[in-house]
Amino acid sequence: MAAEGNEEAEEYDLYHVDFTTASEWEVFIARIEEVLQQWKLHQNRFCNPKEKLCNVSWNTLTENICFADYEFVITRYFVKNLEEENISEEEKKKQVPSTLITLMDIMNSENDFIPIIYDGDESSPHVLVRWYGLRDFVILTPLKGHLTSESKLKLLLSSFSMAANNISCQVPLFVRFLEPWQKFYVGIYEGQEVRTDFEMVHLKKIPSQCRHLTGLLSLFKSKIGESDFSEPIMVAARFAYCLHDWTNFAWTQDPPDIELFSGDIGWTELGSFPFGSVCEPINSITLYTCWPEVLETMAVDNELYSDFDPLSAPVWSLSITKTDNPVCLLTDYVTEFLLYCTSNKTIEDLLGDFAAKDANDVLQPFSLLTESRIPTITTLLSQYASKKKSVEGPINQKLLMPILFFLFPDVEENSKYPYSEEKDADKTSAQRMKTCPRDSLIWRLALVMAHSLHMFGGAKAAAHIWHEFSQEIRFRWNSNNMIPGIAPGFPDPKSCLLHQKLQMINCCIERRKRSEEAALGKRESDESDDEFFDCDENVEDDAKPASTIPIGRLSQHNSLKLINTGQPLYIPVTQGATPKTEDQLEEDAQVLIQLGSDAEGSQLRAKIMSASLLSDMESFKAANPGASIEDFIRWYSPRDWVEEEGEDQFGQKKGKLSARMTLPGNTWLEVWDSAKPVPANRQKRLFDETREAEKALHFLESQTPASSGLMVVPILAHAAVEKLHEEAKDIQIPSLQNTVQQAIKRVEALSRNAPMDVHRYQELCFELGYAETVVSQIKSIESKLGSDEAAKEFACKLVSEGETILPGGSTGSIASKLKTIFVDARKACLIGDLDGGGSSSGENPNNSILPQATEKEFILRATAPRPHRHSRPTPQRLHVRVSKTDISMAGAFTQDKTFF
Repeated sequence: MAAEGNEEAEEYDLYHVDFTTASEWEVFIARIEEVLQQWKLHQNRFCNPKEKLCNVSWNTLTENICFADYEFVITRYFVKNLEEENISEEEKKKQVPSTLITLMDIMNSENDFIPIIYDGDESSPHVLVRWYGLRDFVILTPLKGHLTSESKLKLLLSSFSMAANNISCQVPLFVRFLEPWQKFYVGIYEGQEVRTDFEMVHLKKIPSQCRHLTGLLSLFKSKIGESDFSEPIMVAARFAYCLHDWTNFAWTQDPPDIELFSGDIGWTELGSFPFGSVCEPINSITLYTCWPEVLETMAVDNELYSDFDPLSAPVWSLSITKTDNPVCLLTDYVTEFLLYCTSNKTIEDLLGDFAAKDANDVLQPFSLLTESRIPTITTLLSQYASKKKSVEGPINQKLLMPILFFLFPDVEENSKYPYSEEKDADKTSAQRMKTCPRDSLIWRLALVMAHSLHMFGGAKAAAHIWHEFSQEIRFRWNSNNMIPGIAPGFPDPKSCLLHQKLQMINCCIERRKRSEEAALGKRESDESDDEFFDCDENVEDDAKPASTIPIGRLSQHNSLKLINTGQPLYIPVTQGATPKTEDQLEEDAQVLIQLGSDAEGSQLRAKIMSASLLSDMESFKAANPGASIEDFIRWYSPRDWVEEEGEDQFGQKKGKLSARMTLPGNTWLEVWDSAKPVPANRQKRLFDETREAEKALHFLESQTPASSGLMVVPILAHAAVEKLHEEAKDIQIPSLQNTVQQAIKRVEALSRNAPMDVHRYQELCFELGYAETVVSQIKSIESKLGSDEAAKEFACKLVSEGETILPGGSTGSIASKLKTIFVDARKACLIGDLDGGGSSSGENPNNSILPQATEKEFILRATAPRPHRHSRPTPQRLHVRVSKTDISMAGAFTQDKTFF
């Protein structure tokens, strides 16, 4: 009996089914409902049906969803303003409920042929917007792979239909079918009383009756049914004419070749960067001729005749296909130079015996003694010619000489390319970058090195230019000649280090010239002392103690008098400030820090820092015998002299030293006590021009090719963005102008960063490449369609916004130039066919100047009762695209659910 009971239990478990458990399909439908409710697609919203979808911003929402073991992504595409709740009352009056907006979108002709379709770009309209004019829809996409089974497609559509009916969803729902590149979407829309099926057909073999409007009208009517139409069918047509061969209208930017110039070598090329794309930046151009709304009875289009004459189309628009990643000269220059900065080769590796020869070829000591300080053209030319011996550098002498004359124009008499005034050069630098003035020596050096690297022999040529440059700077120091093209004065910390080093060398040359002039003047005065010797005066001076004889006076002070004697206070001749470059200032700071904080380190630090103060005090004592520390403070640091009421015996206001000057152990007081009355010309020099110049020269001559390139990179980037700004200043494209400003700000930041980071400069090249490509595209279009204001504005819209309507249509000035381009291309095609012995492939049945249409698009609309004659009239739409190789149809067919 127990065994019989167990068998009955097993049979009960085997045949028992729990119908209360949800199946996987029901779970899938419930999940769809949950997502749609989360997006509030079951609620009634209001939209503006007259809003053009080509001028709006799009947004997306995504959720993952599973059906058994299959994973899907459900995505909602909608216009951003659909989610706005705070709208004015006037806007509300223009809007309609979302239950009607889908059907109104299908019949709205304002959104026909929406341009700029970038599938995959969330900020651009989806391809379904072009086919159906929808503003809000949902797409179900397989997460992995693609859907090819029709049974699975029907199951998913059924799931969408049940979910939409359960929650009263107000937007169309689509399923992506087949492979992604085919852009095949099938969907449904479940309205309150109607149902719309979104169907697609894609055929590689085009039926003969579907190549023209007549056959498409018959197909559309058969799909809807043979019932009587309440309204005639409205047709919108658009034909596309593509042009790939530019013939005589191609825009090319040949790379500069300075060797091709005769006479004066191309200074316009050496003095600036080349700019633009090397190849044609516009790959093809497509003309669209459009007829927005035409009654089916007003147009005939069949195999024998067509009323759609492109020259009489009411709307002409144009789009371009851009060349992928064209090579641009400016970006290529900067990129190539950055690669040069990463090289590990030395100057000997690149120049070999040439660098070794010049290193040993120093001027003889007797030549320095006998050579005149004022150079002549003959001596300078002989110096350049002497370098051409048995070993010659990578750049031949015929090309090298004009380059050096360009860098150092003072070598030539009446040079055509002198440096501009330094004050004017500073004004030309609009941006605050830590580089150098525009068109200065360093600026020209950066451009010449870039040209040499790109055209004259690569890394060897660039290293050769740097080598010749450093040798010329050495020669100018030895011959006591100022370096041209360098801002005067002390090293400017706002400029780059290389510019500061050259400023330092100029300071040294200037100091040495003054010293030699002073020594020469002293010798001349010593030789003439016998003629103007005054015996009485000499005796009087000899009678005075050495400490009371004033020496080294520059001028008398306007108002101050010595406190103790009442004698006028004289401003002494001092050694002046010591010029320092930024790397020397950093070294000095490191030395002071490394001295430590103990008593000995503090004392040594105070001594180092007070060297200049000691020199000035000794000069002051020598010029003002009997002066006190108060006299020195009044002249040297007036803020440390506190005036009081009343006057002293000499008519000066009384005063006293500040609190910090009276502190015990004050450095100023200690230095004053140790200072002796010694004039500046007898003191130990604070600035040794020979030593400082040799240090700066060693800095230049010891640079490797990579390190010399790194010093020049900020100037090169500055010149590049200046060139970019100059070329793009008249182009009114917001994205381009933003990119230019970002590039300028990036260079401003990078020029102040230390150490140099090549990778960050490589990021700059991406911005330069984008901006240079856009400018090249604009210039290419202007060269084809004109450069007047209307053509420039049209070119900017065409590049930035995509397909653009031609002003004036087929009769405008731009259209006339466009016709010339097509006629020229067609003539070339006919000549090629005749030369090849074939027949012309560009014949047009209307004998038009345009070739055969590469693509035809038709949109058919009608309001017809479906599925039966007694059903209410509902919107019907068919979008057809016919190309030379295939045909695709996307139809939205609506039927009445109430009277089904």
